[in-house]
Amino acid sequence: MSTTPQTLPAETGGTDITRFNALRHGVLSRYTVLPWENADEYRSVVEGLVAEHGPHGPTEEHLVEEIAGILWRKRRLRLAEAAAHRRGLDRTLASYRETVKVALVHLDTTTVFFRALSAKEIERYVEREKPFDCAGGFKAEALGVTLFESIESQDPTALIGLPLIWLACALRRAGYALP
Repeated sequence: MSTTPQTLPAETGGTDITRFNALRHGVLSRYTVLPWENADEYRSVVEGLVAEHGPHGPTEEHLVEEIAGILWRKRRLRLAEAAAHRRGLDRTLASYRETVKVALVHLDTTTVFFRALSAKEIERYVEREKPFDCAGGFKAEALGVTLFESIESQDPTALIGLPLIWLACALRRAGYALP
């Protein structure tokens, strides 16, 4: 009895060719370790299972290899799922990437020059303002301004935290309509 191997038609369209990919390259591949996967890593999985189960005879050895193959293919599925999730996130976030890049490279320098302060002035300020939760230990938006001689900045809002003038410009450049 002779058998004729199945072949694909020479010209196909759509999914006629790709529908067989899982049989050759994926979870149902006849090869446990695919060419782009790490064979040493797979051997480590097999060795770990052999050490754990201590198979006796060819049947048990075969079963341990089957378990290793199942675990390896399950790992492949998880990696593929993670890659698909990552691609979905990348597509979703693609329109925001340029805005994020711009926002991450901005540096606003603000220099505060304090006037000469006596210990009594500092004590009175700390008692009234209690600026313990503020960067620098003063509140420029309140009584802290009485401590300064001058401030140098292109964006004075940066002293309080976020440089709002720059942020508004960046948002307009990114296409957001601001009043």
